[in-house]
Amino acid sequence: MFSAQALLDSQGVALLDGAALEKARVSAIPGVAEGLRVELPQGMLLLFDDPWSSTATQCLQRLATAGARLALAQPAQLLQLRSRVSSEADSSVPTRPVPASGAEPASMAAGPVVAFVNEAIERAYADGASDIHFESDRQGWESNTGLTA
Repeated sequence: MFSAQALLDSQGVALLDGAALEKARVSAIPGVAEGLRVELPQGMLLLFDDPWSSTATQCLQRLATAGARLALAQPAQLLQLRSRVSSEADSSVPTRPVPASGAEPASMAAGPVVAFVNEAIERAYADGASDIHFESDRQGWESNTGLTA
């Protein structure tokens, strides 16, 4: 049998206390669909199905300066927290107006460069990138995203 302290000491992974869930502020990690950010009085925890996955460790590297630690939760706890986050998001996120049939989105009306940059930013955000690089040559433009640790 293991103890929560032994897991923290040996693997650097905290074990989520069920009693602390009620007081915790829980939010999604931008650009990381499977991750949750749990803020408790004793610090920030990052929850993933697999806290040893490359996605989890990359998020930890990005948020290490904020004092974040990886945490392990029971599957039922993860489901409860994910449903809490999605219900809060559904009630707090304003809906985007749908353009009339045949109308151009605002970015296209502003021009092709604005549409290109907006698309690159949206793609980088969805991928969880920390930076965007634009390159041009005689064949055209290209954008690449990256994650800087």
